[in-house]
Amino acid sequence: MDVLKNTMKSLLNDINGVNIGLMTLNGINQSLPVSDIDKGQQRRTAIDLINAMQPNGGTPIARALYNAARYFNGFPGKHDSGNALGKNVASPITSHCQPSHFVLLTDGQANGYSNADKNNIENLMGARTCPTTNGDSAGEACSIKLVKWLHDEDQSPLANDMGIQNVFTHTIGFALNALGGAQGQKVRNYLQDLANNGNGLHRTADKADELLDAFKAIIKQATEIKNTSFVNPSPAGGDYQSDEHKKQIYYPMFQPIEHDRWPGNLKRYGLRVNGNNLVEIDNSKPPIDAKDVDGQFKSNARSWWNDDVIDGNDVSKGGAAWKLPAPNERHLWVGFNDYSRAPFPTAQTNGNTIQLTPNNSPIIDKLNNNSEHKELLRYIRGFADDGKTARRALGDPLHSAPTLFSYECKGDFNTTTGKCVESADTENTSQMAIIGTNEGFVQMFDTATGIEQFAFMPEELLKNIKPLYQDSTTGSRAHIYGMDNTVTVWVDNLNANGTFEKKAKKVYAYATMRRGGKSVYALDITDRNNPTLKWKISAGDSGFERLGQTWSQPVKTKINIDGKITDVLIFGGGYDEQQDTPENYRTASQGSDIYIVNAETGEKLWSASNDAKITEMKYSIPGNVRVLSLDSSGKSRADGLATQFFVGDVGGQIWRFFINNGNPLDTLVIGGGTGNNGLLANFGGTPGNHDANARRFYHGADVAAETSGGKSTLFVNIGSGYRAHPLDTKVHDHMYSLHVDLTDNGKTLTEADLSRQTDGKFNGSKTTDEIINGQKSGWLVELQGLGEKIISTPKTISGRLFVNTYMPPRASNDPCAGGKSENSTYGLNLANATPFGAADTVDTGNYSDYAILSKSQGALGDPNVICFEGNCWVQFAPGEFSDPFSRQAGAGRKTYWIDL
Repeated sequence: MDVLKNTMKSLLNDINGVNIGLMTLNGINQSLPVSDIDKGQQRRTAIDLINAMQPNGGTPIARALYNAARYFNGFPGKHDSGNALGKNVASPITSHCQPSHFVLLTDGQANGYSNADKNNIENLMGARTCPTTNGDSAGEACSIKLVKWLHDEDQSPLANDMGIQNVFTHTIGFALNALGGAQGQKVRNYLQDLANNGNGLHRTADKADELLDAFKAIIKQATEIKNTSFVNPSPAGGDYQSDEHKKQIYYPMFQPIEHDRWPGNLKRYGLRVNGNNLVEIDNSKPPIDAKDVDGQFKSNARSWWNDDVIDGNDVSKGGAAWKLPAPNERHLWVGFNDYSRAPFPTAQTNGNTIQLTPNNSPIIDKLNNNSEHKELLRYIRGFADDGKTARRALGDPLHSAPTLFSYECKGDFNTTTGKCVESADTENTSQMAIIGTNEGFVQMFDTATGIEQFAFMPEELLKNIKPLYQDSTTGSRAHIYGMDNTVTVWVDNLNANGTFEKKAKKVYAYATMRRGGKSVYALDITDRNNPTLKWKISAGDSGFERLGQTWSQPVKTKINIDGKITDVLIFGGGYDEQQDTPENYRTASQGSDIYIVNAETGEKLWSASNDAKITEMKYSIPGNVRVLSLDSSGKSRADGLATQFFVGDVGGQIWRFFINNGNPLDTLVIGGGTGNNGLLANFGGTPGNHDANARRFYHGADVAAETSGGKSTLFVNIGSGYRAHPLDTKVHDHMYSLHVDLTDNGKTLTEADLSRQTDGKFNGSKTTDEIINGQKSGWLVELQGLGEKIISTPKTISGRLFVNTYMPPRASNDPCAGGKSENSTYGLNLANATPFGAADTVDTGNYSDYAILSKSQGALGDPNVICFEGNCWVQFAPGEFSDPFSRQAGAGRKTYWIDL
């Protein structure tokens, strides 16, 4: 009892931000109603109650759970509220979004069960019945039914409440060894059953530190935010080079929680056309719409790959996580700095030491002993804390979307077009999804089965295994980053004559790290089970001294260098974490470069940076480079050679460069803008001032070409937003559309060169006239919401521009509304920024004509375009699609939102 009291008091003194109450098993009068522990005397009263507890009486668990249930769901006419807690008190459930948890602590088996307890519990549950025989076993069975009912049925006492309130039950068995082996195990089994049926955690403890850890683990789970966040949804590519999508969608999921390891997953759903609407469907038989009216996954939805699992909106259930091979059967590889590789040893590795790296040093530094070494190896292979069962978990893909590609066509193949012959078989290609996660792996999955093909970790991330493993007991609440970016894949299925082959000749994957590090990794994944490290680039390497965190996803393209066609990658110099400090705005930073490297070797071919000619390129470039392949008339080049590229930086500048194909390296690339300095536009503010004008570009531009009256125009569309601080409200961010010639005009644009749409008043005719007459070179829209910003790349299609905006949470008196951010999708006509759709015919408009408020949680990624059956839809957010438009609607316009 002394150990229990001291532990409980230590816990109560250390916990904040929750409502908490206490009840003893032997008397509802010895109880404390639930209230905010940080207000009034709640903490002091709870400690006084603990000090007054005495070690006497039995353990009538069924009766105690009944009394607690009465207290939680008490509402006249709905449940038997009775005399809860020995006095009439209100239920602690006061809002529809409030999570509710029981934590049952006992040092003995259930006893004291009576017919009165049986009748009371049955009356409370309604349709469920308890065993008729009195005694311990009947009490255990009845209490198990009770906690299952508490979790499965709505317990809300609120009138006209549309939400569903479940009560979770957790159990802790304390000092059960004192009962003896068989009896102690019986109690453990019972408490485990209670937790399983109450959808909670079960822990046992025999010492003070074990008891404290058990409480902390339960409280950590109880206070986790139970919502799902998404990265960019990925539609499935068509059948091997097809220009239509499969009716599939893939969601990388993660759940943000306040400790080191975040749950992650990758799930597949189906798509179908319902009237004019595109909807997501699950894998039920027959399938149901996977989303409810609020845009969230239905509780009874089943993602693909796990037919017997109802995963609903639970990130960790189902998906690729539950299709992982047995831990010792996974193809897990480490890639070393000398380009060698080795499999992670299995958990059954024998011997006194486990050596892996080429220099015969331990796989993970600073290990206390070899036993710990084996624990970490078991963890990273996928074992749970017990070292025996599989934990079936993936790292979180916080900023990584799955890249989809196919190794080969499994059916008839047209060598002229390079396409699979269409068939009813939706799995007509050996399609894969490759993704990076913050567990440190680049992982590939078969999209037909969801089964992992391999997982590859670079040597520099081995150091993260230990803190990820320790998260089970000692999370530091600091998120750990690994391979946190979308992977670029190059599938080469051309033979020596330049014609298509049915099977890929080689497949390379290029992985970057975002906040996980400052390296670029090239993997040869031609053999899907045996990836090799082809080359890597790291900050400090010769020619890459200023490389920052590798946020910019490499773009695979081709250029002609001195008469030789060369496969290359183009990417920005990355991000400098010093820019996380607002006052460092427009200070010189790492990552202020653009690189072109050989895709086969990683050799640097060209770079731009802050040198004598390009003096203003001194701010980080974290966004993706937009590469175009256009001939002199604005049409796509038949040979696919890149001709120019655009990118923004965190100083609010936009850069443009031209590629002179056929020239030697010293004259291959030339800048646009004033004096060929590369600076197309400058929309930033004053160095060091984090104010309304401190605009930053964290994401790439979308560029579309249109030819009218014999003149080709490029529409360069980009939005500003402080991605590193999405809650910032100081900066007044804008959406920009620059209308520039196909060739350079030798000018650097400022905001004065654009037609300004502001104050909720839009004048399309004025903007059109100003642009046609050459007075303006495009337009800008001032975002009006407090802190509203653009932290994704827009999409242009059929003369229309779609852009997602994010607005930080606003204060609210509704506890269920507070803390919710707003995501909106704007639809604008590319020519003059007027709203399209119902407002196409009007000349002016307000912001309400533009924006569709999203139901999605988390910050939205890029708008997505999905095409099949002759129509296309723009996907703004998971489960949210535009009206359909014909694939031919954009005839005469070239768009560059997807590489077909």
